[in-house]
Amino acid sequence: MSLTHGYVRVSTDGQLESGLSIDEQRRQIREFCRAQGLDLGPNDERLQEESASAYHLDFTDRPLGKALDDRLAKGDHLIVAKLDRAFRNLADAVKCVTAWQERGVIVHLLDLPISGQPIFDKLILSMLAWCAEFESFRKSERMVDCNRAARRMGRPIAQCAPLGFRWLGHRSKGTHRLVYFPEERAHCQVCYELYIDEEFSLWEIASKLMCQKVKPFDKRAPDAQARSKLRVSQEYTPAKIREMIRFEAELRFYEAQGHAPEDAADLWLKSWGEGTLPTQDELQAAVNSQFETLSTKKGEPACEAQSTT
Repeated sequence: MSLTHGYVRVSTDGQLESGLSIDEQRRQIREFCRAQGLDLGPNDERLQEESASAYHLDFTDRPLGKALDDRLAKGDHLIVAKLDRAFRNLADAVKCVTAWQERGVIVHLLDLPISGQPIFDKLILSMLAWCAEFESFRKSERMVDCNRAARRMGRPIAQCAPLGFRWLGHRSKGTHRLVYFPEERAHCQVCYELYIDEEFSLWEIASKLMCQKVKPFDKRAPDAQARSKLRVSQEYTPAKIREMIRFEAELRFYEAQGHAPEDAADLWLKSWGEGTLPTQDELQAAVNSQFETLSTKKGEPACEAQSTT
């Protein structure tokens, strides 16, 4: 028996892109099902939602996306309110939709005009998916530029604080400010020592932290935490661990100049805002050339300096 599935997504940063809230996406999918005589199950149990970045994660790399891909069978219907709710990557869109169609899954992208001719449908899908990918790329560029300008002017740039810092006070009252966060610094120190001293890979560090139930902190401002219902990641990823190792090396660079941890953190925050963080060569010299292993050990890619959080 064929089943009907609905997929709803919003971004992890809480921004409801394209003006499509969860309720609006659900409304569009329900109306389409009523018009087509499709059933989403008791209480619409097969109309599911998730918070994930389509720009950073392909469909099958998201928890719900992977589970949904595994469940889809021949004759099933998959309904998405808008193309960019499922995909922000051209290759991912074409790969997934083509694979589903080959398995006999009927895909409904409600903003995609379907002609009934596969070659033209694939062309339209590719064009719209490329537009979604380009839009995400330009949006990311604009956010980076705005964040850099805000940091130079000493303004708060986001709900989430940078590594090693947390928000104190409330944005709505104008009392919010960044303060040193030694508890998170301790996590960075653990990652640094595992990588440099014990030669763990980034994946091995992530696995060790998960086994020890070491979880990321909720770095959003207090009022943002109260407003948002989106969940914070419950584990450190290798990409995040790479940032943490770099951050720890940068703080050690300032501490090597004779500064106390809090003063070193203040210098780091100022340099971060001005875009003048230590270079790779300066870090290597400050930590007796140990830090060079971050870009050469075990074939892992070089770690870039933090630019945004």
